Amino acid sequence: AASPGDVGDPEGGVQLGVSRNTVREALHGVAKQNRIKRVPGAGGRSFVRSVDSESLGTVLSESMQSLLALGRIGFEEVALVRQHLEVPAVRLAAARRTEEDVERLRGIVKRQKSIPVEDPSVPELDAPFHTELAKATGNLVLAAIGAAIPPQKQPVALSAMLRDIGLEPATLH
Repeated sequence: AASPGDVGDPEGGVQLGVSRNTVREALHGVAKQNRIKRVPGAGGRSFVRSVDSESLGTVLSESMQSLLALGRIGFEEVALVRQHLEVPAVRLAAARRTEEDVERLRGIVKRQKSIPVEDPSVPELDAPFHTELAKATGNLVLAAIGAAIPPQKQPVALSAMLRDIGLEPATLH
């Protein structure tokens, strides 16, 4: 198994009876998955990336976006996962949060309150809020999953409804 920082060598494939082209194609595919970093050029190499919650979140997010785009999963399924994870995550974040976590969350809520509910950036502020909330739990897997869940488009409609009854959109959070 490869470890972070290990170097891949297209010449190594030749020793295994695999052509350089096959090795290059394989390395290209692995690089697209963000598992290696390729350094281009004649003396170029490929380095194994370390896997952390952010890179795991990126892979999960890209996969989830693809499944949503292909219609293999629906937004309702994603929202249901968020609902089931978020209440326990809030409890855990409340117990483990730092002052920096609280300040980052307050900053996001402040930005949410400063824009009208019809503003197209409202859903885009949803993702950083949920990502920061998940990070505040101190659980790397939960942070990766929180970062992977795409921004919700529905809060705009829900926010408009809330405003009609006298509540501010940021009260969703």
